[in-house]
Amino acid sequence: MPAELKMLLRARYPLVWLVTSEEQRAVEIACAEARRAGDAIAGWSSTWGLHDLPGPPQPGAHRDPLAVLDSIRKQERRTIWVLKDLSLLAAEPHNVALARSLRDTAQICKERGSVLLCVGNEARVPPALAGEAAVHTLELPDEAEHLAQLRDVARQLSVPVADGDARLLARACLGLTLEQAENIWARIRAAGGRFTAADVGEVLAEKRRIVRG
Repeated sequence: MPAELKMLLRARYPLVWLVTSEEQRAVEIACAEARRAGDAIAGWSSTWGLHDLPGPPQPGAHRDPLAVLDSIRKQERRTIWVLKDLSLLAAEPHNVALARSLRDTAQICKERGSVLLCVGNEARVPPALAGEAAVHTLELPDEAEHLAQLRDVARQLSVPVADGDARLLARACLGLTLEQAENIWARIRAAGGRFTAADVGEVLAEKRRIVRG
């Protein structure tokens, strides 16, 4: 499980720079931590603007990144803010004002116990944020996460899965994202598979195709 990310959120680091391609997984982890702590949670992206979480994004206000940070500074309730695209935008050399605004907003979040979780593939932290951001790379899902997802998929499809078979299949998915694994489960089911040990070969073959790609 992503224990370090959970620790950063529970410790209320005001600015977390999360490097990952698994946006949805990051959102789900943040939502679970918000529920645990009784915090509010909201998301932002350059396409949807500011929107409620959890659930699918709905068009919201403040598509401009400076405007959303200004709005966040005015919010007094303790909140986890899941900000997509912002790490990429702030890392661009001409976006000095955005990096400055992030730093100022993080200081206010620190006083209120809120968290700015900047989610994206950009690992470079702008110089203005050096020493301010806690940089963390989200590791790929472990066996327990793959196992939980497989059981959830099987339950939705009303396909009973033996515990031993489920663990073999989950272990075979190590090295994949949850989205990649979910695509494999859909492919196996469409081909008539029943999520048994006989499907492990299909999982490994698909993983090889993904790696080659």
